Amino acid sequence: MARTRIEIIPHLDYADLTQRYRRCRDVKERTRWLVIRLLSRPGNPMKVEQVAEITDLSADWVRKIARRYNANGPEGIVDGHEKSPGGKHKALTTEQLQELFEKLKLPPLRWWIVEWTKS
Repeated sequence: MARTRIEIIPHLDYADLTQRYRRCRDVKERTRWLVIRLLSRPGNPMKVEQVAEITDLSADWVRKIARRYNANGPEGIVDGHEKSPGGKHKALTTEQLQELFEKLKLPPLRWWIVEWTKS
């Protein structure tokens, strides 16, 4: 069953989309701009499957990019990893990190030697 063509909300006109695509230096972000450009070509927008084939992305990923752009505009295209580089929570507390560093300064514990000397 064929899906309907995705409508792209015109947050930017086609000339602005083209300009952002051409100026973008980040490869992944540039691909996302290309997806939006192809889906919003004036007079002849492409189908999701065609865009997926051209960009070597899955059709589901193309739809996800389009939904994100429709919901958030140009901000939906920008890589969000830069805003949260380390995740929300640290794995260890400050005290646990200090304890780990102190233990790493010690020579390694050779348990097999300890076990061998016991027997």
